[in-house]
Amino acid sequence: MLNLQLLEAWLGLNVALGHWIGWITLVSRSLLLAGEPIGNLMALRDGALKRHKEIEQISVKQ
Repeated sequence: MLNLQLLEAWLGLNVALGHWIGWITLVSRSLLLAGEPIGNLMALRDGALKRHKEIEQISVKQ
């Protein structure tokens, strides 16, 4: 009887841990995917700033 209760407790603990690990994985992947467009926007901004500086240098030379 005690062994069965220990087994049930052990399995319950494993299920609970698996549940939390699943949620943590899901949330971390969602945050990574949500951060990707921000990274793309920053890359576009950096590219635009670089191009703007190049245009300024060309206009100064002329």
